[in-house]
Amino acid sequence: MNIVQGRRNILSIDCQDRFLREPFRIANEEHFDVTTLTVTIESNGAIGRGECNPFSISGWSHKRALGEIESVLPLIEHGIGRLALLNAMEPGPARNAVDCALFDLECAELGLGAGDLLGVKATAPIKSAQTAGLSENGEILDFRSFINLPIIKLKIDRTSDTELVSKLREAAPSARIIVDANGSLDAAAVEHWLPVLKKNAVEVFEQPMASGEDSYLRVVDQGNVALCADESFQSIKDLATITGVYDMVNVKLDKVGGITAASQSIQLAQKMSLRVMVGCMMGSSLSAAPAWWLSHNAEVVDIDGPTLLSVDVDNSMSWKAGLVSQPTPKLWG
Repeated sequence: MNIVQGRRNILSIDCQDRFLREPFRIANEEHFDVTTLTVTIESNGAIGRGECNPFSISGWSHKRALGEIESVLPLIEHGIGRLALLNAMEPGPARNAVDCALFDLECAELGLGAGDLLGVKATAPIKSAQTAGLSENGEILDFRSFINLPIIKLKIDRTSDTELVSKLREAAPSARIIVDANGSLDAAAVEHWLPVLKKNAVEVFEQPMASGEDSYLRVVDQGNVALCADESFQSIKDLATITGVYDMVNVKLDKVGGITAASQSIQLAQKMSLRVMVGCMMGSSLSAAPAWWLSHNAEVVDIDGPTLLSVDVDNSMSWKAGLVSQPTPKLWG
């Protein structure tokens, strides 16, 4: 492992419960708040931070995330590098928080920005999707607030009315549209939705069917609608199994376990002719900031998680008409 001998890092962990502006619903879930876990690593006066949502992935919890971090505490204290961390920790939220903290620390120690380390020159705001949560009791949402947005993600489930898509396209005729089922549909429902998506020029159909039950997608007539894996893509190892089933992967740091693994996932996905979306889980701007830098290598961006919060962190990024500002070094990177 690439451990710097004699080095002594100091690690601290902060866990916060952050309330949402309003309830957020997706297939089979309703959220009123989000728990975030922030890892801070200090070395010789330099500080790095990383944030994760410890409940963001099935099978994960606050307790498990803390246990995973505590298990590698001696390695972190003695200066483990980000590449070695990939072998020392499993993919998931805990490794994401540690890896992003190490990356942020590296920036501080070298006096460089995240763009310098990643080879990203752009600093202008990026276009991100804004999400319309699942409608309640089959109601047709009011899409007037989405009219001028460049990218819109619409959450659906097996109870949703296909009229939602037509109403959204009518309200936002020039927007790029993503429809996300979070794995809630069966084969018959997929066949029911696809003609509507094609008719309304929906660009991406995200995770139509549950992971492990989605091999049917190999044979559907999808037209120009890209099928995107989210829950079916949990780590870089999954790229081989989803090729031929999906056209695109949604790379999220909490899933793959940090910016280092996410960068590798994006590069490998593109080599395998898979298109790339960069997304994020619910969390603060500290969670979304690393994804902002990765977004420059993605075809579609969906990092609106912090906009769901009642209160964001200090030095937060800004979202205006679908444009997301560059993170400041005071926030991350």
